[in-house]
Amino acid sequence: MDDTCWEVYGGYLKQRRDAGASLKKIGDEVGCTKQRIHKILVKHYGTADSEGTLSTSQLLKQLTCSSETLHNLRKEKVISWVSWGKWKPETIDIILELRKCKICGQQVGKNRRTYCSEACAVEGKKFKYWPEWRRKAQCERTRHWRG
Repeated sequence: MDDTCWEVYGGYLKQRRDAGASLKKIGDEVGCTKQRIHKILVKHYGTADSEGTLSTSQLLKQLTCSSETLHNLRKEKVISWVSWGKWKPETIDIILELRKCKICGQQVGKNRRTYCSEACAVEGKKFKYWPEWRRKAQCERTRHWRG
């Protein structure tokens, strides 16, 4: 195996990978293929993964959400992965903040969307929690109805 790339760039490859660069991006920078960069990192470090990242399964074990929720948040650009299927640890904090009950602030369970319990769901449907535009429209309809 030719180690010219390793001899020239050494720790730079691992440094760039830990900073979140993809194997393809690193390969383009140093003039190698992504497969070659992968082989070099595995040979010298034992893994080509970014240090300090979590896999999707590790992330889901720590959260109370489904993989579909994770996918939707990534699609909406609320969260992003470092490389395919690898997540920054800060992602957990972002998702936990988003998954709080709108009424009491407790964590929302895996099978729930907005509220932690039925009591909070009932409370959340009250007029005082409606968005401003909806409250105005309701007041207009009421005024019109009363004449």
